[in-house]
Amino acid sequence: MDACCATTAPPPLEWALLFSTGFFISLGHCTGMCGPIILAVAGADRERLGSTRAMLPSLFLYHTGRILSYALIGGALGLASSAAAALVPARSFQASLSIAAGLLMFLLALGFLGLLPTQSWVESSRIAGAVTRRIAPLIKAPSVPRRFALGMLNGFLPCGPVIAVAMSAIGASHLGLGMLSMLVYGAGTIPALLLLGLGTGAIPQGIRAKLFRFGTVLIVIVGLQLLLRGLSGFGIVDHMELGGVVLW
Repeated sequence: MDACCATTAPPPLEWALLFSTGFFISLGHCTGMCGPIILAVAGADRERLGSTRAMLPSLFLYHTGRILSYALIGGALGLASSAAAALVPARSFQASLSIAAGLLMFLLALGFLGLLPTQSWVESSRIAGAVTRRIAPLIKAPSVPRRFALGMLNGFLPCGPVIAVAMSAIGASHLGLGMLSMLVYGAGTIPALLLLGLGTGAIPQGIRAKLFRFGTVLIVIVGLQLLLRGLSGFGIVDHMELGGVVLW
């Protein structure tokens, strides 16, 4: 592993946190925001194919495209921060990137709790409208390329939690690690959304709200890891391990 990776790679605990964040956020937020798209896709496939089992390949293509979009977002942010760190190779600059990413995650998390308007800024942007207009014609299109394209477009739909978690890719300062961070997060979102598409994933609104708050807490924890990792780069705090598990 090169020097950049050695100093900025996420600690092992972060992978578990990213997966858990994806899982709980999907139960509390994604089923509400992306649910209508998934249910429309599932309804069109059920009408066309006639059975739940026959729907699985279509849903797989959709989620593959969606998770690939997350990976591309993470890779782009990781590459951008890596390029910036190469231009300013001082360890203090890499630490500053990690601190900035952690603080941005905190700000977005406050928006999820209704304390700041950050979530509405993200999800009501012009980009969201443009992506939504391109999604609609693809929902009832049964072809393999269009199912995959629908998933990819859905992945680029501006979403507060996705953007918040993508900040971890900035902290990673590496293309591969940025992609992997978002792949792990995306994998956590699959179970709930897959069950929703198969018609077995309905969750009451009250429970969804609680799960979303718990997912927000996990985002705060990942942001705290990034912040502490940056502070350790400045020598303000020490790196921490617990029972052989690297915390930051």
